Amino acid sequence: MNILVTLNSNYIPPLKIMLKSMFINNPKVTFTV
Repeated sequence: MNILVTLNSNYIPPLKIMLKSMFINNPKVTFTV
């Protein structure tokens, strides 16, 4: 799965939560960020 995210410094904390959730809930999927 390819993930594209645009962000600024205000979006880094929610991005970290989103990525962690994706990795935890999809352990067999390979991600390219």
